[in-house]
Amino acid sequence: MKVDIYVCYHKKDVYQKVGGYIPIHVGKANSSLDLGFMGDDSGDNISKLNPWYCELTALYWAWKNDLDADYIGLTHYRRSFDFGARGFNRFRRINHCNEKYFYSHSSFNEQELQKYDVVLPIYQRFCLPIAVNLCKNHIKKDVEILEDVVSYLYPEYLGDYKKIFQGNIYAPCNMLVAKREIFQGYCKWLFDILFEFSKRMSIPFDPYQPRVFGFYSERLMLVYMHHHRLRIKQIPMTLLDGKSNPFFLKRYLRNGVANLVHYLYQRMDQL
Repeated sequence: MKVDIYVCYHKKDVYQKVGGYIPIHVGKANSSLDLGFMGDDSGDNISKLNPWYCELTALYWAWKNDLDADYIGLTHYRRSFDFGARGFNRFRRINHCNEKYFYSHSSFNEQELQKYDVVLPIYQRFCLPIAVNLCKNHIKKDVEILEDVVSYLYPEYLGDYKKIFQGNIYAPCNMLVAKREIFQGYCKWLFDILFEFSKRMSIPFDPYQPRVFGFYSERLMLVYMHHHRLRIKQIPMTLLDGKSNPFFLKRYLRNGVANLVHYLYQRMDQL
C-alpha cells in the first residue's frame, strides 16, 4: 500500500525524509526561495493562487499530479497527525529538537488506516454555529454566496451543508488522509465550489480576509464527508513549534464550554 502525505512548507525549516511524508513548497510560483525540494508550481497547478488558497494549492497539486498512491494526505510543517497518541494526550507540542520522537509517533499504521475511509484531525468546536461564526469573523454576504454556489452546483448536498453550518464542529487546517478515490472525489467537489465561489465574491484588501478560501474549505470538508457517510477516524494533531506542552485538559474544557454555549444559543434562537 502506497501512502503519500504532503507536508506544506512556505519557508525554510527543519524537515526529515521519512517514508510516506513528502515536503512540498506551497506558493513556489510567487517565491524566490529555494527550499531544496519540489514545489506546487509543476504540472497542473494553482501555485500562483497561494495567497488566497493557502495550503489548498498543495491539495490541488496532489489531486492533479499524484497518480499512483493508494492513500493521499495533507499536513503542515508545524502541524501533523499524531498517530501514536494515547489516552488523554490528545493535543501536544513537540520541540524541533525532538523530531525523532515526533516521527516515531507520527508514523501511520497501515492496517489501522485501512479500517477507515478518511483520517481527519480531532474536530474543533465553536460557541456559535458555523454560519454565524463565519458572518461574525468574515463577510456575511460571502456566507450567503457560498450557500448559493452549493445549491447551484451540488443541490443534493444542500441538506448536509445546512446541517453542518448550523452545527458548531469542523475539521481544522485542511488536514486529511484519505483513500485515493475519496481524495479525488472530495477535491473535485471542493474546487468546483471554490472556483465558482471566487467568481461571485470580491476578495477584500484586508490582510487577513484574502485567505477566505482556506477558511471556507475547513468548514466545507465535513459537508462532503457526512454526505457520503464515510468512516472517519479522528486523530490528534501535534504542533511542532518549540513551545511547552499545554495542560492536556484545556482543549476538552474549551470544547465543553463551546458545546454548552452553542446549545444555549440554539435554544434562545428557537424562543
